[in-house]
Amino acid sequence: MAAVLVATGILAVGATRSLWRQGRVTCPAGTWLDPARQTRIAGQLRAGLGRLTGRADAQQLARAWRDGDAWRFGRRSELQEAGPLFLDAALDDGETAARAGHLLFHRLMAPPWLPTHDASCDQRVRQALAAEARALALELELRRTLDVTRPRVNYTFTIDSDGAFSATTIQSMLERHPDGAPGVPALGQAYAERCRREAAKR
Repeated sequence: MAAVLVATGILAVGATRSLWRQGRVTCPAGTWLDPARQTRIAGQLRAGLGRLTGRADAQQLARAWRDGDAWRFGRRSELQEAGPLFLDAALDDGETAARAGHLLFHRLMAPPWLPTHDASCDQRVRQALAAEARALALELELRRTLDVTRPRVNYTFTIDSDGAFSATTIQSMLERHPDGAPGVPALGQAYAERCRREAAKR
């Protein structure tokens, strides 16, 4: 029997984003440094990754991640291709650690918008959703191992028969709901718009 993860709150792409952004690094207004909290959250993330010995993506991040960059806290979580990580200050430490793992994992993969990628927009969006699905599966596994039981951000994804969150299953749901659904972020639509903007620049 598949289990379903349902938390409180709804994920909005505009509120909690891991969409890749290119160009000069910008620090959104109303963000701040909190070294003590960053140290605490980074410790939880390290511990969580260390417990996920059976997850290849978790171990890949654990090997690659070097905790040297300053993180900034504010009203949303966001990844830029260079510069600091932006994290939603309203999330508790465990949920923030899981979200940080999601965002940091994206940095291990080249964005599909690079002009060197010879692919159509449909192919690029599929690549982006595959990366999102892997990052979401990692985030959900980190939530479980860090005992996050009442997260603010809501996902509704099933645990597969092997008792783990599957990136393949998550990708399928993202592709079926490009405009989003309860507990399923509207990433397909957002990435398609991003691809069209990038294509217009070339």
